[in-house]
Amino acid sequence: MKQFCDVVVWEKPAITVSYRTGMTVFEEGLRDGRWVAHLLVPLAGLAVIGYTWWGLDVPAKVLGVVWMAAGTAYYLVLRFVLKREVTLGG
Repeated sequence: MKQFCDVVVWEKPAITVSYRTGMTVFEEGLRDGRWVAHLLVPLAGLAVIGYTWWGLDVPAKVLGVVWMAAGTAYYLVLRFVLKREVTLGG
């Protein structure tokens, strides 16, 4: 159970930070024309996330999928039902 709690508390923020950092680097790479160099960083982040998910126990994977589905549902309600503009920066 300790590993399950560690995954929820510690790895979820790390995965979110890795994803957001990777997307920011990739978008900046598109603007300055060096998209090949900037593509490697998000792919490395994807590899780390994939490796992390591969090592998770089944309950942690289920919780992760449920959490992602809840976040997606929340986004869809904000965007299409309440007609609000949703941004990542806060």
